[in-house]
Amino acid sequence: MKYPYRFVFTMGFTFLAGGCACGPDRWAENLEAQVRCGMTTKEVEHLSERHVTTLDSPRPGATHQIGAEGETTQTWLIFKEDKLQSIQLMWTYRLKRLATAQRVELCQG
Repeated sequence: MKYPYRFVFTMGFTFLAGGCACGPDRWAENLEAQVRCGMTTKEVEHLSERHVTTLDSPRPGATHQIGAEGETTQTWLIFKEDKLQSIQLMWTYRLKRLATAQRVELCQG
């Protein structure tokens, strides 16, 4: 190879620009697997080891959130009468693209 540094540079740039659709952070995946219908915000905070923020203006997909804007993973939660109803994970990849997992409804039937 005449210019090996070009190959290294090209591969590095491709990896950086392409990013990695790795999915949500492990803490969020673990939280999604452990939460149950009816949990309180304190119980969710204990499981996630992160602060649960009450949204000033709730949206259709969330009344509470874990993770601030700019973090790679956010978790949207819906609480009704202070009891957890659903969870939805979101994460960024490829230079700020947002991926959203399907909302998990915890209180079915």
